[in-house]
Amino acid sequence: MKFIYQNLLIILLLIGCNQSKDEGSSSVLKSLSGESKRNLWFVSNIEKGKADGTSWENAWSYSNFPQDIVKGGDTIFVDGGEKELIYSNVWLIENINGGYGEPVVIMNGKDSNHNGQVVFYRDTTNLDMDWKTGHNLYVGGHSRNIKFKNLKFIYAYRNIGIDKVKKIYFDSCTVLVNYEAGFSVGDTKPGTDSLIVENCNLSVNYPNVKGKWYQGDCWIQSIADNVTIRNNYFVITNGGDNTHSDVIQIYGKTSTNLQIYNNIFRNNKTYSYLGNNQIMYITSINGIVKIYNNVIISSSHYSQSPMLDISASDELDSLLIYNNSFYGKHQQRGIIVSGLHLSPNSITQIKNNAIYSTGNVAIAIDKASVGNIIINNNISFAPDNPNQTYQYDGIYKSFVEWQMLGFDIYGANKNPKYISIAFDKENLQSANGSPCINAGDSVPWIKYDKNGIKRPQGSAYDIGAYER
Repeated sequence: MKFIYQNLLIILLLIGCNQSKDEGSSSVLKSLSGESKRNLWFVSNIEKGKADGTSWENAWSYSNFPQDIVKGGDTIFVDGGEKELIYSNVWLIENINGGYGEPVVIMNGKDSNHNGQVVFYRDTTNLDMDWKTGHNLYVGGHSRNIKFKNLKFIYAYRNIGIDKVKKIYFDSCTVLVNYEAGFSVGDTKPGTDSLIVENCNLSVNYPNVKGKWYQGDCWIQSIADNVTIRNNYFVITNGGDNTHSDVIQIYGKTSTNLQIYNNIFRNNKTYSYLGNNQIMYITSINGIVKIYNNVIISSSHYSQSPMLDISASDELDSLLIYNNSFYGKHQQRGIIVSGLHLSPNSITQIKNNAIYSTGNVAIAIDKASVGNIIINNNISFAPDNPNQTYQYDGIYKSFVEWQMLGFDIYGANKNPKYISIAFDKENLQSANGSPCINAGDSVPWIKYDKNGIKRPQGSAYDIGAYER
């Protein structure tokens, strides 16, 4: 009996190996322990063969396939052609349910002739501004627990729409925008929960047309809970002379819990006489907010918009702004906190940030938001207006006056000495002799810097996103 069982086991293992060797076969990988099967599905820009999704020869069309048969742990391979394959209509994902275990993974094909770049491209000459069909990708309905990987999205009214869904991931995707938004999250209905965007490259690029109004943001969020934005590169470049563009805009109805860390955010707009152009504009946010280890660079001309603006929450439990590196040119302000409603036991701290703001105001806070806020161990520098480096309740303060309010007792009003602040060559790591080195407070839950270097390297944490 033992001999029969061993031979049966060998046969089953060989069958499993043969089925998993070829991506072009429908996989039925089922373990002997009774785990649910994981299927491979195949999608192209048109139907092929039997159109049952079991191989490239029988691929589903992305615009019409039975989404409800895809289960958690399955992978949907999207045809990228030999080098690149264009998908020119909106992809509506409204009924893929990955359940509560492993996610459904949607990614470009792996084998030859199908492993090129998958590109979702919408011509914006005649904009379709419908909430659903105006996107390249819309994820809504009954969808949950899906991971999108290695896909590229170009243009459209709003590139990626996410609405009333749970557990959605974007990993290593590229998003190019020339109108409205890269990601549009939770605009119409509450219920979006657990969204992670990581390792993505997102850029907004508008033509420079004097007098013409453009509006576009890398990220727009209205209603969403438990959002994490990490390890991404977001940039806005150029634009009309009265363009409004934010890298991240969270507004409208209330969201709860937000983490933004280990990102590089850039605003390279060269014309913005009338438009507001924040790096991060966050309002109507509750729960726990953590913003740390980010590099934030703004070269936007003639703008007095802040690089980080947080305001008008209903009730924050924690606001933690730690170890970020800021560089703002041409009137850009640094961190502004206003109109907060803090819960009685809130932990709200602005610590270990390096802020170089050439215009004025590195940190501003209004009297109503003070509560239990601790502001300390920040290096702030406003070389054009040294007596206007800080602002309290609308009144400019010198560093001495700022300290008299109880802020930055262990901080400094000095040049953080970044390696480079040359345009488009900025390097906000600390140069030799930087006052940021070994000058920060310990933050035990931030164990590494933006580049994965363990903190601290010296006698104390370094201030800013990088540890030297």
